[in-house]
Amino acid sequence: MPSTRKKTMYILGAGASCEIGLPSGEKLKKDISPHLRIKLDESQNQHIEGDRHIASFIIKRIKDNAKDSDSLVTDANQIANALPLSDSIDNYINCHRDSNNIKMLGKAAIIDRISQSEERSKLFNIGKSQLNDRLENTWYLEFFKTVSVNRRFQEFKRALINEVEFVVFNYDRCLEKFLFVGIQVHYGVSKHEALDVIKKLSIHRPYGSLGEFGGDEDYGFIDISESPQKIDGIRTFTEEKDVDVREDITDALSECTKLVFLGFAFHDTNMKFFKSCYGAHDKINIYATTLGISSADLGQIEENIYDIYENHPKYDRDLEINVVTEELTCVELFKKHKIGLRLS
Repeated sequence: MPSTRKKTMYILGAGASCEIGLPSGEKLKKDISPHLRIKLDESQNQHIEGDRHIASFIIKRIKDNAKDSDSLVTDANQIANALPLSDSIDNYINCHRDSNNIKMLGKAAIIDRISQSEERSKLFNIGKSQLNDRLENTWYLEFFKTVSVNRRFQEFKRALINEVEFVVFNYDRCLEKFLFVGIQVHYGVSKHEALDVIKKLSIHRPYGSLGEFGGDEDYGFIDISESPQKIDGIRTFTEEKDVDVREDITDALSECTKLVFLGFAFHDTNMKFFKSCYGAHDKINIYATTLGISSADLGQIEENIYDIYENHPKYDRDLEINVVTEELTCVELFKKHKIGLRLS
């Protein structure tokens, strides 16, 4: 029996993290390319060109006589040369999913660049007195207000855990890092209490992440040559765990009466996670930022949003779907729709 609880689902794309200094998909692709132009010396023991951490990762693979390691430098440069022809690094990896080297190097580059961006972001080493100065023009502060308004700590905790679902398509850990600091500052609780809230949140990550967030030490640069196991935490479009994640998102979606798309590009490969909704609610409110999306594409995007509910038992009968698309940044959306975006 579907739940009748009213919940809000936040769907975060790359644009949501851009507001604190993380790269968009296009910028990530451009950033990765020169870092994969790896050149080693003749002995294949010394880095000459390209990213030194990725080069060290390759050198270690060569020394360990890992399978296909003799072509790693060639494969890295192949990715670097081909990325301008691809929609994104994720798409390129998917197109070459039969190549273990391409998958491994592509994921290693994603980890290297995204974790470096975390370290350069507005959230890195943020002090309790710096939240407003650093995050004033980001959606993070506005989101926190929608949950915390008129709520004491235990009420806030219950609301965030029981009334909010997150679907995060980004590999970064910005959401967890912000909440970790924000909860401590706003409610004057300990790191342990803030982390306890974060560990109980419903955060769905279709493509994985840089790693589980366990505190300040889990935000910032990762040396992939020292932590190659992190590669296993990054998933591509077609890897088998997608099925499980899709089912989890479908179940969560059935309980939501409000969807908020932030910095999301609405690619078909991502929209597949929002099909087969079977919720019991008869009214759904949907908000979406569409900054940078052409007017020619907007009509198709709105149609795709409605299609989320095409399998809903009340679709075309008693289901009311209200879609608000705004050519705004994420923070501008929150400021314009303060009342509409508050938790029910």
